[in-house]
Amino acid sequence: MTWLHVCADGTPTVHVFTYITPRVLEKQVLTVKKAVEDDTDEWIAVLDRLGLDDIEALRERRLQQMKKMADKRSCWISLRHVDYSEIPCEKEFFTAVKASERIGCHFYGDNWPCKVVDKHLSALANQHIETFCENSC
Repeated sequence: MTWLHVCADGTPTVHVFTYITPRVLEKQVLTVKKAVEDDTDEWIAVLDRLGLDDIEALRERRLQQMKKMADKRSCWISLRHVDYSEIPCEKEFFTAVKASERIGCHFYGDNWPCKVVDKHLSALANQHIETFCENSC
């Protein structure tokens, strides 16, 4: 469908609207479905070709990843990454920042928006211990 519109300054503008028929939409959905199924079939074929040695190697690699992640997690906990607290002085702030790979910091004032951000950061600090979250003024 085409529609001609004349702007206030007299400039004509042509608008073209396309309507997707249910048949065209169904065809597009089926195309996407087929692509996803083909990709899934490829992965199943790859997994079928794996031998016991390959599966054992994958298992060992995954165990190493899990151990590495557990070590990181215990390191983060030892660095107080689960705390959302106030750092009273500048020296402690820089010491904490240097010890951590990631840090979230809120420099706040005593107003309502800062209290809202404080509340949300407190919840996020417990959910994402990989990021050190401190409250500084």
